[in-house]
Amino acid sequence: MFAAPAPQVRLGDLLDPDSLAAMLEGIGYFHDDRIDEPGELAVRADLIDVFPPDTGVPLRIRLEEGRIALYDPVGQLGTGTTCERASLTPVIEPRGCDVTLLDHLPDAQVFVDADAQVQGERFGALWRDAGGEPDQIVGAEDWHALMANAHVVASDDLQAGERFIEGARPAGALAKAIAAAREAGDRVVLAGSARDIRFLSRRVEAIVGAAPSSVTHWREVAAAPPGALLAIEFELDRRWREPGLTVVAAADILGARAVEKGDRLLLQEAGLDGDRLLTRVREVLDAIASD
Repeated sequence: MFAAPAPQVRLGDLLDPDSLAAMLEGIGYFHDDRIDEPGELAVRADLIDVFPPDTGVPLRIRLEEGRIALYDPVGQLGTGTTCERASLTPVIEPRGCDVTLLDHLPDAQVFVDADAQVQGERFGALWRDAGGEPDQIVGAEDWHALMANAHVVASDDLQAGERFIEGARPAGALAKAIAAAREAGDRVVLAGSARDIRFLSRRVEAIVGAAPSSVTHWREVAAAPPGALLAIEFELDRRWREPGLTVVAAADILGARAVEKGDRLLLQEAGLDGDRLLTRVREVLDAIASD
């Protein structure tokens, strides 16, 4: 993990192409004639093309014109978008750096898959067999030290829940699940897009007799009292439960309600009946609205 901010270029900077190229090489960029993949770099007289790993498209820096522009990596033509400055994010982590992601996010929860340690040990073995330097990966002792000071939630503690949309009476199943979770002392969180939260909050209030309280951060969820009913703008594929917490995803209730317009074609190409799926989604919405 990076301990220092990424290098930046700004309009008006006096840049030496050779010095900039050397700096970029030092943080993992490599030269290529055609820049269409992250981490690539090309220097041509007063023109520098570079593709940072986090921009989605490459940058074209025109030194004489003093322009920084985005361009299409396929057609190699400009997108018409310019910027006043750009971050040249490193492609590789710096050598000898002992700063980790957890140092930047000290209060974050860490979800650890049951096989994470095993996979890490296998990767470490492959790295050593390939002649990799030991200080470039996190060893078992360092990993255990990091986890000892982190708020870890093991995947074994998480239980996937049912999809209400798949049942005959989704509204009734949702009301029953919320009531059971709150009775057990769980904090219940409704998670989805802003639009889905607005839609579902009214329906949930109608079927359980209480409106979810909006929160903006998972720390607020952790601080909520047992039995609290909350809503957070956070899109998830499926609901889950862990001790003291039940999270209900809007997708469990609404399914693919966002399937509109051209998405029907995508469903057909995948061998799915888009119209039938949309009909089922509308039936579920009608059921929730009427209960």
